Amino acid sequence: MIPLSITSLALLLFESLKSYLVSCEVFRPFMVIHLVTLAFHAFWCWLLVQSLGTFGICIATIISESTNILYLLIYVKYQEDL
Repeated sequence: MIPLSITSLALLLFESLKSYLVSCEVFRPFMVIHLVTLAFHAFWCWLLVQSLGTFGICIATIISESTNILYLLIYVKYQEDL
């Protein structure tokens, strides 16, 4: 139950950052961030499911959502015209 709540919190934070960027009329970073995260998510799922089973899926999702948030925060911090 705990990994699910952590994932929900990460998704909520990502969606709020996404809403902020959409209100600033910034759309392109989402595609790039999701493509990069997708490649890493496939790796994390492969690695963690082999070692932890179904619990590894939760951990892989937490890592992927955290990566999404990190990339968006980096984008917002270093984008000068926001």
